[in-house]
Amino acid sequence: MNEVFKGTTAECLSHLGKHIGENKIEKVKVIAVFCGTHYRTVEKWLEGKHPPIGENLVRMRVYLEHIGYSVTELLKLNPVVRDAARLCAFRVVPIAEIAEMVGYAGRKTVDSGRNTAVDAILGIFRGVQGVGKDRLVEFEALVSVFKDMLPEKVQQTPKIDLADHVKSQIEHEQVVVRTVPPAGTTFRPKLAFQRTLDTHTAIIESFASTIKGLIPLAQLLESDEFTPAERAHLRELLGGDGVFEFANSFYRLCGERTRKQHPAIKEQSR
Repeated sequence: MNEVFKGTTAECLSHLGKHIGENKIEKVKVIAVFCGTHYRTVEKWLEGKHPPIGENLVRMRVYLEHIGYSVTELLKLNPVVRDAARLCAFRVVPIAEIAEMVGYAGRKTVDSGRNTAVDAILGIFRGVQGVGKDRLVEFEALVSVFKDMLPEKVQQTPKIDLADHVKSQIEHEQVVVRTVPPAGTTFRPKLAFQRTLDTHTAIIESFASTIKGLIPLAQLLESDEFTPAERAHLRELLGGDGVFEFANSFYRLCGERTRKQHPAIKEQSR
């Protein structure tokens, strides 16, 4: 894929926000599903109102790369660490498992309940924490185990279209020019077009892939491995009603009869 734009995360987000083209909301929702956040949050990233943080930042950088951006912070990472970040972003391996596999102890702080091992991995993926030689060997082992699973995930992840003038510029750069065509032939330049999925199909496939990764995490969070205080912290991070809203929407997806009989939360509040 030809390069769309090269710059820092903030510069790439600004470029994408200005050149996202038609059907902006639908495209933003595709990005939101990939990152695992609300589409209005992604809108704020693109508008420069506040930057993505934590695991969302890693996923957003990888998605920018996925649609043709060259993100400076990703390019600066060690190639093996960059591959590990892709495994995390495309949900091949949960970040907590990555932390465990590369040898970080899963300690939780008393104040917030945060997993310091996960924080350490996020620091590495964000490029603000270095990696020693011994640790890099662990990352290489991780990537070697899971790398064959990545291409399928990448292929299943939809790529949003940019504005027509941006696509035209990219297609122009993809024209193959031969100064001397073979004798007796007429040279016709060919353009390489990126096949994109229908928006609704893209959202469905991305959502299904996300849920498959979330189910084991949800089952772990509801188990006795986590304390009531930690689950309360989860609900707090989700704005209090976030878990309930997700459960309500997920229940309505169980079947069309259920969807019709069980109103959406925003309909209940009217």
